[in-house]
Amino acid sequence: MKETFFCRVAYGKQKEQLYKIIVDADVVSTKLLFSKREIRFVQLNDGKEHPDYMTEQLTVQNVYASALTFKFLLKPPFAISQVDAKLEPTESLTVDLTFEWQYPTERKSTICSGKLEVVYTDTVQRDSLNLFGEIHFPNLRLSAHHMDFE
Repeated sequence: MKETFFCRVAYGKQKEQLYKIIVDADVVSTKLLFSKREIRFVQLNDGKEHPDYMTEQLTVQNVYASALTFKFLLKPPFAISQVDAKLEPTESLTVDLTFEWQYPTERKSTICSGKLEVVYTDTVQRDSLNLFGEIHFPNLRLSAHHMDFE
C-alpha cells in the first residue's frame, strides 16, 4: 500500500514551501489455512455400543510471511488435542478435534453447534471454524434391504 501526501505552507510574504511525503506500508493479515471449512460429527443413537468421544482431524498451515503464535479456543462438548501452537512460515500442524457423546434427556434428534476460534498473539485478529455435532435418534428400522412393490 502506498499513499502520497502534499503539504503546502506559506508564511506571510515568504514563498510557498511544498512538502511531498510518501507513506509506504506492507499490510498482510495473519492467516492460517484450514484443511476443512467446517467440522461435522454424527452421533447415531441406535442402541449399539459407542465410543465416549468421536474424533476428527484438522490440519492448519501458516500461510503468513512470519512465524505465528496462537491458541485454539472452544467450548464443550467439543475439545482439541493441543491448545497452544507456534508455526513457522509454510509449516503445518494436525490436531484432533473431539465431540463428547451426548446423552439428551429427550430422545429427539438435534444439532449442537460451536466454534473453534484461533487467537493470535500480539494481534486482535481472530479466525474461526464452525463445529457441528449431529445427534440422531432413528425411529424407523427396516428389516429388509430390498422391497418390491409390484
